[in-house]
Order: sequence, then C-alpha cells, then structure tokens
Amino acid sequence: MLPTRKPKHAGFTLIEMLVVLITIALLITFAVPIYRRAVAQSRFNTLSSLTKSLATAQESYYLNNGHYATSQEELDVNYAQDEGVTFSFGDNENFSFVLAGRANVPNAYYVMFLNNSAQFASNIHCEAKTDDEEAMWLCQEGFAGEPLEHASLLGDGYTAFLISGDSGAGYVPTDYHGDPGIILAHGDTCSTGQNGNCDGVTASDNSTCSSSGRTGGCNDSTFTGNSTCETTQGSGTGCTGSSFSNNSTCDSHSEASCSNSDFDASACHASGGKHACGNGSTFTNNSTCYAYVSGGSRQYNSCGNSQYTNSTCVVDENATGSYLCSKNDYNASFCYSSTVGGCGGASLYHDGSECFGMSSSSCDKSTFTSGSICHAQKKGACSGSSSEPNTFDASSCYGDAENSCSTAIFKNNSVCYANKKGACVAKNGNSNYQSGSYCAGEYCPVGSPKQGGGTWQACPNAGNTGKTC
Repeated sequence: MLPTRKPKHAGFTLIEMLVVLITIALLITFAVPIYRRAVAQSRFNTLSSLTKSLATAQESYYLNNGHYATSQEELDVNYAQDEGVTFSFGDNENFSFVLAGRANVPNAYYVMFLNNSAQFASNIHCEAKTDDEEAMWLCQEGFAGEPLEHASLLGDGYTAFLISGDSGAGYVPTDYHGDPGIILAHGDTCSTGQNGNCDGVTASDNSTCSSSGRTGGCNDSTFTGNSTCETTQGSGTGCTGSSFSNNSTCDSHSEASCSNSDFDASACHASGGKHACGNGSTFTNNSTCYAYVSGGSRQYNSCGNSQYTNSTCVVDENATGSYLCSKNDYNASFCYSSTVGGCGGASLYHDGSECFGMSSSSCDKSTFTSGSICHAQKKGACSGSSSEPNTFDASSCYGDAENSCSTAIFKNNSVCYANKKGACVAKNGNSNYQSGSYCAGEYCPVGSPKQGGGTWQACPNAGNTGKTC
C-alpha cells in the first residue's frame, strides 16, 4: 500500500502580500489625485458654462442700458444653480467681468471679462490660490493657462492664468500706502499723504507714485518707462530729488515739488508754484519743462534755476506769472515764452540755444553766446534794460516785431536783424555794436554798422516808416 501525502495549506506568502499592498498603495498614490483632478476639471467646466451664460446676459443688458448690471437679479437669465456656486460682478472704470467659484472646487475661480471692459476686454482668466497645488494645476495644466503677472483680481496670494484672449490686454494695479523703498511695476501705484511715505520708490512700466501731503512723499525715487510722479497738495515737497527717464512724467501741483530732480527724455508739468520742477533740476535728451503758474520773483519760479541740455522749457500761454523759465543755463536747448519775461531773467543761452519771445519782454535780461539766437516775435521781445542789457556774444537776434532786440550789447561778430521798426537799438545808441558786430535788415537804427563797413542812414522819402539804407 502506497503512503498518503498531506495536502498543502492554501494562502499567500508574506512576499506576495507585500507586493499586493505596494501595488494598492501605488494605485492610491497616482490614481486618486488623477481622479480628484479629473472631477475638479469636470466641475470647473460646468462652472465655466454657467459663467458664459451670465456674460451673454450682461452683453444684452449693456445693449439696452449702456452699462453692465451689478447684480444677478438685474439679468434676465435662469439656470439650475448647483450647490456652493457663487458669482460676483464687476463694472467700473477699469474692469467689467463675471467671476465664479464653487465650494467643491476650492481656491480656483473662473473670470470672464466682458466685451466693453477697459482692461482685459473679452479675456477669460482662471485665478488660483498660489499655495494650493491642485488649484494651480487646474488653471495651468487642466486648462492650459498662461501665467500672467499683475493680473489677479483677487489680489495678493493668487495667480492669474490666461485661458483665452490677449495676454497684453491690461493689468491690475496694486495700491501701496506708505511703504518706503517699494518697487512699482506694470501699472502699480503708491499713494501717500505723509512725509517720508513712498520715498525711495523704483517705478517702471506705467506705474505711479502720488503724494498728497503738505510735507512730501515719493521723494528720492526713480521713475522710468512711462511712469509718473504726481503731487496734489497746494503746498508741499513731493517727488523732490528724483530721477525721471524713458518718457516718464512729474505732474507737479505743489510748491517745490519735483525740484532738484533729473529728467532724461522725460517731462515736468509745473503748476504748483515756486520751485516746482526747478531749483537745481537738470533736463537732458529732449526733456521738457512746462511752466503754468507763477511762484513770485525770478528766484522762486517753476522750471527756473536749472540746467537744460538738448531740452526745452515752455512757458504756457495761459501761465499766470512772469519769469517762469528764468535763471536757467540753456545748452543746445530751447525756451518758448508766451508771458512777460518768461524765458529771460538772467538766463544763459549757449552752444546754439534759442529763445522764442512770443510776448513782450520775453527772453529779456539774458546772455546769448556761441551761436545762440533770440527770436523776437512780439513787440519788445528779446530786449533788456539799462541796468540789465541783453548781451549777444557771437550770436544773433531776430527783431521780427517793433522795438525788439533793443537795449542790448552786440560783440564778437554778433548780428541783429532789424525786420521791424525800432528793432536792434543797442544800449547807449549804437556804441555797443562791438568787435565786428553789425545790423542787417530794412529797419536798422541810423548810425548802426553795416556788414563790411559803413553805417545805416535814413532812406530818402522814408517818412515815418523807419526804413534805413
């Protein structure tokens, strides 16, 4: 008889069980997040459909009313509202949009900007809380969103992604209040009403620093790339000691604001009074200072007491005072004056600089050297006084109006062009045409020297015309 064998026990070995457990763990590790993301993506798709229906209703509302609705109740739209779905509307001078979110897709929001939005018109954005990995994945990977800088409507801590539209269609400015040494970019703004706030700012790309305090703010700062420093207080020192470059602007509505600053291919609008945009400022590389309001005497006027190189000072025709661009050093630069004395008052014009006197006594009491020119376009322009004569040294004066280019000293081959009656009368008669200087034109003063020798005399039968021969 053959011996019987004992049957083997059915079951798994320890190794087999470990393999199974590891496999299950791997499935959980990879499959569950994928499943969760797939569910979130599906729910978000539903959310986007609802948002689009509201946006369509908003456009219809706009056609009928000329503006967008500010609440859902104003819209003629019905939908089966899912649990936890929330909507908000924005309609202001910067943004018109519908923003949607839902509780079971946390920290991710769908934003549809409307057709008539000033910023991001017709764009669709997904906004995610930056420290939420799944929300970020949903916007960036799930919907192939393009990350956008300074575009989050939800503010700090959120990142905006472009789903559809133009990435350059706008920006969301960030307002700062008080922080010194901040960096502003992409349309950011710094607003302050206190001394020292927003000092040391670095602003670029259409950013703004705004000072409304009496004792300053936005001082010692750098503005570049179409950025702006503005002061709004009647008296104050905002935006002083700063630099402006690459088409930036100082909009000065305060006394002494924007003074002692450097402007490179930029502009200053001085409407605040004394020292605004002046008092030690430099203007280079086609910069311009526009002066609107008087600050008193020559010593304190806006756009004055400064250095201009290849730049321009303009006294606006509506300016309320005189000598707004006075006591300046003009190097290969221009000054345009529409008020009395606007570009004069002890200014120095050299290296081909030009002064345009578009009002009486504008460009007066100044010195013109090394090929500079004074254009007298109004009666009495480009003239001096007995105590402060205009001096032309190797330069020219164009007397295109009556009694212009008068009470002056001409030396070192300077020329005065007498194109109107009474023009080009030198100080103390004609004794101050010196060192080869002469008068040219139909109305040169009798006795003044001609080019090449001789003097001008009254023309026969000239009568009261003032013409000389």
